[in-house]
Amino acid sequence: MHASAGNVIIEPATRNDLPSVIALHIECFTPSEHLGMLFGKKFIAACYDWFFSSGQGFILVARSENRIVGAISVSDRPYEAFIMRTCKKQVVCSFVRCPWLIFHPAILKRIIWSLKSRISQTTAQRVQGCAQEGFIMVSRDLRGQGLATRLRQEAMSHCILRGAACFFSYMKATNIASRRPYEKLGFTEVRELASRGFVCMRRDLQATNGSKRPTATINSVL
Repeated sequence: MHASAGNVIIEPATRNDLPSVIALHIECFTPSEHLGMLFGKKFIAACYDWFFSSGQGFILVARSENRIVGAISVSDRPYEAFIMRTCKKQVVCSFVRCPWLIFHPAILKRIIWSLKSRISQTTAQRVQGCAQEGFIMVSRDLRGQGLATRLRQEAMSHCILRGAACFFSYMKATNIASRRPYEKLGFTEVRELASRGFVCMRRDLQATNGSKRPTATINSVL
């Protein structure tokens, strides 16, 4: 019997859920969609462990009976630098095991971008009071039923409780279809935070009593 999105419960992940979340990530993403897939399963596991145990983020899972059919990870602030520091060992091991990875065009581009931003600070960006969406995924048999929207809405509610004033996410600039669900939820593009072929979509959050939270500031160091 096929699962139905109407029978799905969304709740915080537990550590016992991590193997299923990792397996769902591997099912849903290709290396072109998430560069970290090139570094292998241990790297992906370390990423999710950071969201789960760092105290700086959280993971929600969509559960249908005993099966995890969707998940979303969120950080209380921009997370890329923290993830790369946490997963340094897994990255190094991947380069030792597969030296050709260092010559992969996308990885080279990421390394060069990272070095330039650290040295010149011309692309350094600061987002204050904003939570960042990490990964969102839905099992293939439940796509198109609104589950991703439910996950994102529930995540934003959690972010309000954690004190966030806004919520943002990056997506490929060429992926027009991915923008529509965000726009339907009131997200708008922040052109100042476009990065390496990605656009930033952002939405201010509302406090639970209906009053608007103070607007978070987004500063680009140019």
